[in-house]
Amino acid sequence: MTTMTDDSFTDNDVEIQQEALQQRVLLLSPTISWWRGMYQIPKDKIDVTSEGATVSEESVTTPRAKLITDRYPLDTNGAPWKRRFQKLESRLGALKERFSVPFPIQGVRIVPKARAGEMMDHLYGLTLGSLRRRESQARSDGNTMDAQEYQRMIDEALRVNGYDAPSDTPVYDATKGPDEQSIAYDLHMAAKEFAQSWASVRSQIADNNPMFHLVAEKVPPNSSWIRAKFALDVVPVELAGGGRGQEVTSNDLAEHADVVRETCRRRVAAAIDEMVQGPRQQLADALAALSELVQRDGRVTTKSFRPVREAINKIRMFDMVADDELMEQINQLELRLDSTNPRSLDSVTAANNGFTAAVASFMSQVQDEQSQATARTQFVRRALDLS
Repeated sequence: MTTMTDDSFTDNDVEIQQEALQQRVLLLSPTISWWRGMYQIPKDKIDVTSEGATVSEESVTTPRAKLITDRYPLDTNGAPWKRRFQKLESRLGALKERFSVPFPIQGVRIVPKARAGEMMDHLYGLTLGSLRRRESQARSDGNTMDAQEYQRMIDEALRVNGYDAPSDTPVYDATKGPDEQSIAYDLHMAAKEFAQSWASVRSQIADNNPMFHLVAEKVPPNSSWIRAKFALDVVPVELAGGGRGQEVTSNDLAEHADVVRETCRRRVAAAIDEMVQGPRQQLADALAALSELVQRDGRVTTKSFRPVREAINKIRMFDMVADDELMEQINQLELRLDSTNPRSLDSVTAANNGFTAAVASFMSQVQDEQSQATARTQFVRRALDLS
């Protein structure tokens, strides 16, 4: 990845870049937590061997017991709990891939402000707090029927979750199907079920895992304790030390302000690079995979076009770092896909109708260094126009 680390950048240039970033995107760190049942085995209760010989503690780390496996414990429907939780992790991963690109700090994602609300709706959906705000607004607006309906939903949520349920408690959204509920809601319901059946879960683990007795004292029998191990968090990240008039004043960081400022400069530059290059690279990879499938006369279907269309949507999502020429190329590519019958594509047909040449041209455009440099410049210039 080419990073904007030109030593000729002035402090003002750095500040403008950071402001450009903060005007258009949010930096969020979405994470999902669930009880994974991993406990380190006490050193005095296990020996590690290699080819029959005991390995010294200095040479290896102490093994950990895995209390949740692909086979047990099982929920009331006979499905492994681990797979249910992993499915939620996969949904979160897919959602992050759909709405964001990575920021150069592990776990932090760059989300366009214009799409943040939609992303949060998929993450959290309705909550007790959002229902209360809607009920209050409806009453203020004189919409008595709406207010009454929101109050009914609040009362039902409190009945199901307890009258001391916190405001961030996810609520079932009746406007969506059972398979369309938010990740937070599905995690909440799974965690609730897991905690309520904790005695059975713990018993299954004890009966099936030969390592359980070695760590049993670390696994409390309290179901409320296990419920606290589940959470869906979205932490906003704010860049400090780079904006105009901003200084690092925290006592913990004051003497390292120069290090913080330089780190932020690099991260902002790398973030802009990722916004420019990430979606383009996704499209280039998708086109390369499609081209390879066609050239080896593989079976091309409508599904084969899906990764390309998803990459196009990602570029449109980050259109603040896409130049006009690229967007025109994207429009032409989409027209080409719309007018092409995938089942008719093979190496000969694709070459004869210009599909192969068009894909090669598109790949060249999305990977063009000059186009990417232009996009970076335009991003900062637009920010200057807004300031």
